[in-house]
Amino acid sequence: MTAPPPESRDDTREMYAEISTLLGHLGTALEMEPDAVAALLEQGALDLRMETDEAGCPCVAVTHGTGADRREARIYKDTILHRGTPPGDAGPAPLDTGSKTGRG
Repeated sequence: MTAPPPESRDDTREMYAEISTLLGHLGTALEMEPDAVAALLEQGALDLRMETDEAGCPCVAVTHGTGADRREARIYKDTILHRGTPPGDAGPAPLDTGSKTGRG
């Protein structure tokens, strides 16, 4: 088997980094470790959807669990917003700080 051309290897590494970043953001949104998020994805236990919010901003909506254990969040380019958090109440958390918003 021949190694892929250099352009392909770079694309693979870039995609790997993007997937790792997404797993980290999903972990922050769901208050879980990225490895646990990866396992849930493999099991089909997470629902991920590309959405546009009420303000027209693109985001990834993520849900996991049922009943009182249900977790929902929207992941934006630089922000995580837990569903049910009223505007102005705790607000979105910047992803690079590791802080988390409360859920309402």
